[in-house]
Amino acid sequence: MKDLSKMIQMADEGNLDAMIDVAYYILFDDMTVPVEEDLFERAVDYLKKAIDAGRTEAMISYGALYYNGRGFKQDFDKAIYWYKEAAERGNPDAVSYMGYMYYYGRGNLEVDMEMAYQYFSKAAMLGVPNAYYKCGDMFYYGKYVAKDPFTAFRLYLKCYDMVQFDQPIDCYPDVCRRLGTCFHKGIGVEKDLIKAEAFLSEAKRLFQKRMDDGDQFTDNVLRQATNEWVEVTRELEA
Repeated sequence: MKDLSKMIQMADEGNLDAMIDVAYYILFDDMTVPVEEDLFERAVDYLKKAIDAGRTEAMISYGALYYNGRGFKQDFDKAIYWYKEAAERGNPDAVSYMGYMYYYGRGNLEVDMEMAYQYFSKAAMLGVPNAYYKCGDMFYYGKYVAKDPFTAFRLYLKCYDMVQFDQPIDCYPDVCRRLGTCFHKGIGVEKDLIKAEAFLSEAKRLFQKRMDDGDQFTDNVLRQATNEWVEVTRELEA
C-alpha cells in the first residue's frame, strides 16, 4: 500500500475508509506470515469501529479472520455470522459468500443447494463475478437446477468477460479452469484443445501464485488444473 503511514494517520483520525483499507492490508496482504500482535490489535480495532458504523466491508473482513483462522481460531460459524450480517445489509460479496457457505456446508450449516443457488443467483444479479461461475457449476453438475452444459458454459463465459482485464486472483484462475475443462471435453461448446491448454495454463499459473500467497484452500484446484493441463498437452502432442 502506498503512503501507509498517511493512511494510518487518516484511520487514527477517524476516517472509516482508511480504517478498512489499512486493516485489510495488515491482515490479508501477505497471508504467508503471521501478523505482529500490535498490528493485529490495531487492525481489529479499526474493523470493530467500522462495524459499529455499519460498514459491511469491515464485517466481511472480520468474518474472513475466522474463516481463514487468521489471528483467531478458525470458526466457520462466526464467519457465517458476519457474512450474513453484511449480506442482510445488501453487500453483494457477502451474499455470494453465503452461497459458498451453503454450497459446501460450512460450520453448522448443512449442504443446501437450494439456498446456495438463491444466494449465488442474487449475487450474480448484483454483479458479483464469482457468483456467475458458481451458478454455472450448479448447471454443470445439475445441483438444484437441471443439468445444462450450455447454460453452464454461457455463465462461465459471462464471468470471464467480466474479469479478463482486471484478472482478480480470487476469481480469474477459477473461471479459466472451468473454461479449460469445457473446451477440453466439449462441454457446452465445441472441443478446442488449443483454447483448453491456454485456459488451463493460465489457471495453474495463478493458482500457484495464490498458493504462494498463503491461500490454504487452493491446493486441490491447483492439482486438478495441473493434471488436466497435462492431459491436454499429451492430446495435443498425439
